[in-house]
Amino acid sequence: MSRADYNGRDGNGYQPLPPPPPPGPPLRIIREGVSVSGGQSRAHSALEAVANVAVGYGVAVATQAAVFPLFGLHASAGQHLAIGAIFTVVSLVRSYALRRLFNRIG
Repeated sequence: MSRADYNGRDGNGYQPLPPPPPPGPPLRIIREGVSVSGGQSRAHSALEAVANVAVGYGVAVATQAAVFPLFGLHASAGQHLAIGAIFTVVSLVRSYALRRLFNRIG
């Protein structure tokens, strides 16, 4: 028996590696709401959009209160909150739609 025949191994005791498998489709496993391939689930996209817009709402209301008087516009605190809420809804829809679009195309 030659050294190469010993237990299917070469003479150094190492078994040759099998050839790599052929390439297949990209891995797309969903685990805990996020796919392993790098995309986001719809629920995670929505959660991210809500968090982004919630922080933006506070920034927008504070910015309105500071900038409106520079343009001669005067609004009560309630009006600032209402205006901010309207723009927040628009921003939430825009952010979610763009996130889904970009996930779909790339």
